[in-house]
Amino acid sequence: MRRLGFAQIINLSKEMKQRPKIYKDESGDPWIDFTIEHDSVMIDLGANVGFISGGWLDAIGKKVDIICFEPNPHAFKVLQEKFKYNSNVKCVVEMIDFCAFLKKLKEKRKVSFIKMDIEGGEVALLKELLDQKLLDDIQVTVEAHDQKMPELKEGTDALRERIEREGLTNIVLEHP
Repeated sequence: MRRLGFAQIINLSKEMKQRPKIYKDESGDPWIDFTIEHDSVMIDLGANVGFISGGWLDAIGKKVDIICFEPNPHAFKVLQEKFKYNSNVKCVVEMIDFCAFLKKLKEKRKVSFIKMDIEGGEVALLKELLDQKLLDDIQVTVEAHDQKMPELKEGTDALRERIEREGLTNIVLEHP
């Protein structure tokens, strides 16, 4: 198996037997060991120009469908161009009610993984997803922005405490 960077996949077996391990490579960059089910959906919230999703394609290829959300129109153009020949990648630019979208998607498909890097929006969204119990069977990695945005520290700390208190081993809330 090929080791990939932060929020990318290195273990493609069918079951996650323990909490994902966070490692640092020789340059200090974090990377995470997760398990992804084949024939499922992976979601990249804050896909930017597709660096993470591109890594998923390198590792997994056509074995999963990928939905990339990117609201920045300039980054979205690059993202669309990058994946225009990949029928298993859908790029979305419009803002949506993500909780409603995820609930509806889960009725039809298995969602294996969500990567969330939404520049400070992660606190409110993750809280709402947890409150609605939409993440119980999904592996999630969230790029926390509380070090760059001090106003997010209190909410991010509360989320970390909740994740620990509720024993949610499928969610990793980390700084890159």
